[in-house]
Amino acid sequence: MKKYSALLGGILICAALFMQAHTVHASASEYLDELADLLRPRSHPLISISVVGVDKDTKREFYIQGLDFEVTSYKVTKKELLDAINSKYLHSRMDNQTLVLDFQTDAKLTGQDGKVLEAQSDGSVMLPKNANLHYRLSGHVTVGKTPSLPIKNPVDRVLVRRHFTFKPLNSDGKMLESELAIPDVKEVNSVLTVANLKQSAEEVLNKLDPAYTILEVDDISVKHDDRTFTTIDDANNPESSYTVKAREHKPFDPGDDELLSGNQDTIKETYTIIRKDYLDDKGNLKYDLIDVHYIDASNNHLLLKQTYRLMPYEKHRIDFSNPYDYQSRHKILRASLDDDGVSGYTLTGRVDQVTVDGSKRVNVYMVKRDPSLRPFDHAGYDNGASHTEALEYSYLRELGVPQHEDAKFEPLIIKPK
Repeated sequence: MKKYSALLGGILICAALFMQAHTVHASASEYLDELADLLRPRSHPLISISVVGVDKDTKREFYIQGLDFEVTSYKVTKKELLDAINSKYLHSRMDNQTLVLDFQTDAKLTGQDGKVLEAQSDGSVMLPKNANLHYRLSGHVTVGKTPSLPIKNPVDRVLVRRHFTFKPLNSDGKMLESELAIPDVKEVNSVLTVANLKQSAEEVLNKLDPAYTILEVDDISVKHDDRTFTTIDDANNPESSYTVKAREHKPFDPGDDELLSGNQDTIKETYTIIRKDYLDDKGNLKYDLIDVHYIDASNNHLLLKQTYRLMPYEKHRIDFSNPYDYQSRHKILRASLDDDGVSGYTLTGRVDQVTVDGSKRVNVYMVKRDPSLRPFDHAGYDNGASHTEALEYSYLRELGVPQHEDAKFEPLIIKPK
């Protein structure tokens, strides 16, 4: 009886909690309203929820907690509580495919005095009247898939809408989005493969920007009649597919556009795209090998060699990084080699870009720095300590592309204000 009582207590708390919660994603004003609500004097008991959900099939655990609710009824049935919990849980899940099925035997409702409330014979839980105490729901709840209802009036065809999102791999590109102006009509049990979807998405992309092509499929999910979701696993497998599900007939809303009501599936597709000229003849990404040589300017001795593979759109990375500036940490040139075991050097200001045996090389000339200087005290890559340094080393921020072999980067002229 005590276990059952604890279970019912848990249910009560959940219901109380969820009946008061109207949204998961609260705005700032909603948050302030909730804060003010929590601070006002209480006229009813307060229940805090802190339970662990357990997926019935996968046994995966997750928390449902962190919410306080004021209970306005002292008697709540198990069904009422589960309905209240699920109305909140389904809203927060956004997919309507799972729900809280029951409380497990360790679920309990505990008062401030440490006592566990017992359930009544009809499955309800009674809270003490005239005692505005704080209660806590703890333990485990079982979560499972929503039972499928029998189809009484089946539909034979479904409108299939598609939303495309194209995300460029190259940093110099922009995200593109599109939707089919007119949905397709598919019969129930029709199968759409990833290969079919990708092929038609390529046609849509070509109309948006013919310079791009699809590199890979990021994600494909299907929303069925604004309720359940299906995600296509292994979306980069051309043979992966989704099937138009059988379902109950949903009549058109006479007050709405017929294309926006009735039975419909909405496919949301996300693709990674790339400029076609960034691919080789075999469709693989093109990389340029960049050799960076750090050279002692006093004797032309090679201090350090590093090699990088850069995409064509990554040439802006051939610049000096500043370890104190997160925006420049991805740059490949170093103003100090101390971290690489070559101590005591700093920049001269000379940087050459040459081509050797078909490969690009950047030569960075360095000299021993004054002992009073720290490794990164030198010059204009950190905006300079003076107008003179800013002018002298400003070109390090924007290395120009040489027009011929053995050419030196042309400096940008920046006039002091």
